[in-house]
This record gives sequence, structure tokens and C-alpha cells, in this order.
Amino acid sequence: MQSPNKQFEFKITSQDDAKLSFSIQHDMQFVWQLDNFQLNFVEHKSMQHFEILKVQSLDHEHIQQRKNYAELFVVLKENAHSRIVHLRVRAFDSAIVFRYEFPTQSSLVDFTLDLTNQTLPTVGDVILPNRFDLTQYPQYPSIVSPWFIYQL
Repeated sequence: MQSPNKQFEFKITSQDDAKLSFSIQHDMQFVWQLDNFQLNFVEHKSMQHFEILKVQSLDHEHIQQRKNYAELFVVLKENAHSRIVHLRVRAFDSAIVFRYEFPTQSSLVDFTLDLTNQTLPTVGDVILPNRFDLTQYPQYPSIVSPWFIYQL
């Protein structure tokens, strides 16, 4: 997926062993990469082998003109425990932002997302915490992480 001005690009690569990699490019040069994507939880086993169930691109011209970004929505199913996670990515002309969304599911209700083994993009001197406590509230259809931001 590319930003409206085509300077930023976010790529998801799936390998034969169901491992995913993410990368961000700026002007066709790699600026950030996460190999062998996995989500680690304090209370549950990690999610690390994924099947891509759905990819929806929301980069139509009328959306770009109104919101000034392209959006990618990916539904991932973790193979070992059939847990679902959504990845939402937005590519602006000056930044890439993404977050994880966990739809309501019996195998993940209250949990802590542990990101100590991931190198995450940051903005300037902003330091992201190593763990996010994500608790399910009945009035919301899913649990969402904060937005992770890569900005030049």
C-alpha cells in the first residue's frame, strides 16, 4: 500500500511457513522492517503463524482527497489456536501508522500485549512502552492497540 503522494509504502510479505514480515519504504528505500511477525501475550501463548483471510484496500481517490491517506485492512488468522487479529495501516504523505485490533473472541478476553521483542517505529524521542494492557469492554466490538507511527 502506498501513500497518496507515492513516497511511503507499507508491505506485508507472507512466506510458505505462514510467517509474516512487514516493511516500510520511503522513496523506494527500506527504512523499517519487522521479520517473522508475532504477537506475544503475558497470559496466552504467542500468535506467530498466520493465514491472511482478507485484504481490503481503501485507497480510492475520493477517500484520499477527503482524508489524505490510503488505508489497508488485513484480517489474519493464527493457525495454532484459530485466533483472529486485524491489522489496520494508514499511509499518509508524511507518515505510516498502524495498529492491531482484536475482535471479540473467547480465547482472548483480558490480556497484555508484550512487545519487548519487537523493534517498533517511533517518532522522534517518543518511546513506546513495552507492554500494553488490553482489556475487553462489552460495549466495544474489539480491543485495539495504540497506533504505531513511523514518520520522517
